[in-house]
Amino acid sequence: MSSSTRFRPDRAAVRSGVVAAAVCAVQSIFVATAWATPLLLVAILPPTDRTVSLVVDVGAFARPRSVTVTVAGAPQRAVVTPVMSDRLAVGLVVDASADGGRALPGWLSAAARFVLDAPTNTRTAIVADTSPPLRISALRFGAADTVQALNTVRAGGERHTAEALALVVNQLPTRVDGPRVVVLYTTAADAGTAAEDLAGRLRRAHAMLVVVTTANTAYWSQVTQDTGGFVAPASSRSVVPALDQVGTVLRARYLISIPTPGKLPAQVSVRVDTGPTTLTGATVVPASAGGRRSQSLFAVLMSRSGLLLPVTLAAGVLAVAFSVLVIRRRRQTR
Repeated sequence: MSSSTRFRPDRAAVRSGVVAAAVCAVQSIFVATAWATPLLLVAILPPTDRTVSLVVDVGAFARPRSVTVTVAGAPQRAVVTPVMSDRLAVGLVVDASADGGRALPGWLSAAARFVLDAPTNTRTAIVADTSPPLRISALRFGAADTVQALNTVRAGGERHTAEALALVVNQLPTRVDGPRVVVLYTTAADAGTAAEDLAGRLRRAHAMLVVVTTANTAYWSQVTQDTGGFVAPASSRSVVPALDQVGTVLRARYLISIPTPGKLPAQVSVRVDTGPTTLTGATVVPASAGGRRSQSLFAVLMSRSGLLLPVTLAAGVLAVAFSVLVIRRRRQTR
């Protein structure tokens, strides 16, 4: 009388197979993660009669070698300009209120460092956020003169941040002739006006807002993101990390300008070759980008390798399962 023998897999062999498969999966995931670099389309600035500009972030260690843009499948002439270029126009707003007086020396030092680190031909204007907001320096070339003007700012009065931002935007060139950045140094939690209204005014001026602040609030996050800028959180003890963040992020951002499509909204596809990888994606240029925020203004443009990580994860799971199955089948056939 024959008797059946229940199969008991070799646990050591199973463990070895599982470990080997897991190691392969982890190695693949590491390679995929290291190679995958997302291109972040931060914002679309309002179309002019001639051009529309996209603010993109290629990452701190990447530089565009070539850029291809298509609208509804038709290739477009694209002009790529680093934000930190000699065409940059900057408006600096410094919280000079009595309430922010203790932080003022740090803000002045931070603003001076930004000016000295900016490209040589950067044009800079300065406004003090006090009552009323005060123009310290009109838009001009020359880091030395700008730093000297910063040294004249004294604390006093109350904040009028929205008015101070409006005043500094009015100092920027009438014609949009390059990247435009407004940098606000403040301890205030908001600008005293609705975030969407402030962001809309800055977008219509084609001005990216960067806020260096000890009050890292949802308000500033919304306004800066809506304009293609960002918040650099500062500590009451040190502003250096925030300053490093400002320089690093702005140097990773570019304006990609194309002819304004004849019909809006328009589907736009972007392809950026950085050498190590090619970043691609698509978004929509809305009929109007100057008012309320539209969800179509923001998208993450993933590289061709962007799907590699989830695919590799799935492959790793399948590899482990397949390894166990093969070992069991081999044992059963013995």
